Parts: sequence; C-alpha cells; structure tokens
Amino acid sequence: MNKPYLYEFLYRGRPEGDSEPPAWHVVIGQMVQLPGAAAPQFVSSGPLTPEQAEAAGHSLSAVLDGINAAALAGRDAAVADAAAARRERDDALRRLAEITAPTPATGDDPVPDVPAA
Repeated sequence: MNKPYLYEFLYRGRPEGDSEPPAWHVVIGQMVQLPGAAAPQFVSSGPLTPEQAEAAGHSLSAVLDGINAAALAGRDAAVADAAAARRERDDALRRLAEITAPTPATGDDPVPDVPAA
C-alpha cells in the first residue's frame, strides 16, 4: 500500500471587497491493494475542508510547500533537459563544421582530378 498523497488542491479566491474569505479544499489520494483485486486501485478522501485537511496532516502551509517543491523539481528537470539538448546541438554543429571545413591543398590528394572526356 502506498502512502497517501495530495491528489487535488483547490483554492477559491474572492473579489476585492467580498465579505467571504478565500476558501480551499484538498483531496487526499492513495493507491491501495484491495482484497481479491489483481492490481492496486486509486481511492480518495473526497474534498476535505481546511480543518479536516489540517487534522489529516495537510495544513495549508504543508500543501503549498509540496506544490512548490513539485513545481521546482519540474523546472529543474526542464532546465537540465534544455542544457543537455544545447550540448547535443553544439556538439553536432562542431562535428558538421569539422566535416564541411575546406582542407588545405597538400598535393597528397588521394583522388586526383580527372580531366573531362
């Protein structure tokens, strides 16, 4: 059985001057192996109020920290992928330049010019 995780976070803001405070809820998800099931199945808590989420160990600050960590990890992976792609491109351009660079005439040309017939 896997650990429960933050499956969904919903924040509902309010327009300026609204008397209602902003609201949010979370849904906790988990993959569980049910008796007799061939594969793990997804189960969720359903929407939890801030109080219920806090009691389940998912305070707003913990939720936002988790979202930030996941977003930063995704950004870091994208930056690393882009750097690898740039290195690959630069290597290919270097090889192309080497292949297409004119060679100085040395007189040792293995294929002599053949006059046209």
